[in-house]
Amino acid sequence: MNKISTETMSADRVDEHLALAALVYDTPQVLDSPHFTWKHCASPYGASLCVALRTDDTRLAGRMLLQPRRFFTARDSALDGATITDLVIDPKHRSAAQLISMVKAAKAPAGISLVIHTSNEVSDPLYRQLFKFKSEVELQALGIPVSVKRFLQRYTSAALVLGWIDLVTMGPVRLTLGAWAGIQSLRTGMRLGARPDDAELESILGEFRANAGPHFERTPAFLKWRFDDGPLFTIHIEWLWQGQECLGYMAWQRIDKRGLQILAIADLVTRRPLSASQARAVKLMAIRLCIRHKLDAVFTLANTKNPIIAGLSGFPFLRIPDSQLPHPSPMYFHADPNNFPLERRALTYLSLADLDFF
Repeated sequence: MNKISTETMSADRVDEHLALAALVYDTPQVLDSPHFTWKHCASPYGASLCVALRTDDTRLAGRMLLQPRRFFTARDSALDGATITDLVIDPKHRSAAQLISMVKAAKAPAGISLVIHTSNEVSDPLYRQLFKFKSEVELQALGIPVSVKRFLQRYTSAALVLGWIDLVTMGPVRLTLGAWAGIQSLRTGMRLGARPDDAELESILGEFRANAGPHFERTPAFLKWRFDDGPLFTIHIEWLWQGQECLGYMAWQRIDKRGLQILAIADLVTRRPLSASQARAVKLMAIRLCIRHKLDAVFTLANTKNPIIAGLSGFPFLRIPDSQLPHPSPMYFHADPNNFPLERRALTYLSLADLDFF
């Protein structure tokens, strides 16, 4: 009879987890050993917890992994939280009873006061219909295209034709947005600059904690682990300056989706909510980076009800319908309402840096 238990991830367990995942997935994000080890064994908050489904002979037949993160419900009130990632069950051992038992164990593991997770196209119907989970945050996808050349490669390989169509249709858009970005930068004094010193960075993160509402903690150690140390992805941090003050940072990564090269804004952390003109300048900076690196579009996914990240919504970014996303992105919260009141959850700061989306 299969048994469900909670284990702590360690490097000597990586191989059995990769072998299990290979039964279902074929992507490096799931099967690359250094990436998996970085993700689940090297976090500054400690190794991931594993809700493990094991057979009578102790073989791993299923798992749900919970990455630990410190979560602030208010400026001076924090919980030991976790996000669920990487649900995998061996097809030979799948059953409703097994899944129900694993999900129940993952909702309230010992020592964890808050569990947050999203879903994909497979798990979303199960969470909504079988478990009756209610999404408490609906993330908004936003972005803007700046080139159509790679998109049109699906229909023709004629380089001259592709270049001409892109120049005629998107060339004026790129010129207009680039010029607007320059003008907005001059008007607001906003620019991209050098990394602040350690004391200034601590000041930025402290003010962010005071003004961001509910959020997963940002620390220098987390930024290094999340943005610098990952073996598969290069994530760039652009420091946002206005005059002599560093307001915060915008983190972005280059991703390849369906043949398109996309600049994905992974995180936007600032001392305080941006004004409308500051937010517009940041969006235009992202567009200018996209053009400079010859990418096709800017994209982000975030909870735009949060005051810090709300500035990403609105022109020139466009709303992207859920039908155009790789999978749905509802957010489910499991916590004692006395520790994290229901009415505050909709304001939670969530960006791609908090999610296992790509």
